[in-house]
Amino acid sequence: MGSNPIAGLFISSKKGGENKMKHKWIEHIVQAWDAFMEEMFSFVPEESKKHIKNARKEILLALKSVIEKRIEELEKGKKEIKKVKVEKS
Repeated sequence: MGSNPIAGLFISSKKGGENKMKHKWIEHIVQAWDAFMEEMFSFVPEESKKHIKNARKEILLALKSVIEKRIEELEKGKKEIKKVKVEKS
């Protein structure tokens, strides 16, 4: 099955470089999800799996570009807003 990136979100470092799950139930959910996905894709042809993998990659790249654009906008800072007094006629 390999390492699940979701599980990595819940791992904390302890002294001595040991990694231990903070919550054992999360580890079980991750393992169940991996088993479920493995079973679901057991009937999918290899060619289809390749397309699914590439599609996942493209979605992640799209999200990455959205995030990078937002970071770029944040780094530019806020535009200065200038108040203009409007006289009524």
